[in-house]
Amino acid sequence: MAVTLAGFIVVRGVIAFWLRHHYLSPVTVYHSVIRSFTPPGSYWSLASGVLFPNGQPIDQNTNGNVLDGVPVNYLPASCNQVSRGAFTPPPSCTQALAHFRGFLTYQPADRFWTFQGIETGIFLFLAAALIAVTAVTLLRRDA
Repeated sequence: MAVTLAGFIVVRGVIAFWLRHHYLSPVTVYHSVIRSFTPPGSYWSLASGVLFPNGQPIDQNTNGNVLDGVPVNYLPASCNQVSRGAFTPPPSCTQALAHFRGFLTYQPADRFWTFQGIETGIFLFLAAALIAVTAVTLLRRDA
């Protein structure tokens, strides 16, 4: 029983952490960093971030000041005056930010039942395979 439980937990972990988000191609939306973007309805966020004007992702692990997700060291010097209070960026910052794009990769919530059906199929196939292995093992066994 312990081996069966351990095997089930391992298979569930593999499916949940490595396979599930590959069942169907996720949706990727690009948007201006000046205006935030939220998809309609519920969704499962897989990735998000900011892209340089050349399309390369910006490293989000920064300890410096950030303005709309863009580290200020990539912006004009006037943008480095970001404070914790209300801050209205000068026009040069807004113009510089217009060149950066944000992205969001997600699975829409309307795919939930499709994902459930795929996982049901996977587990039914695995159960049938285990039953077949058990039957073959028992039939080859000496009485």
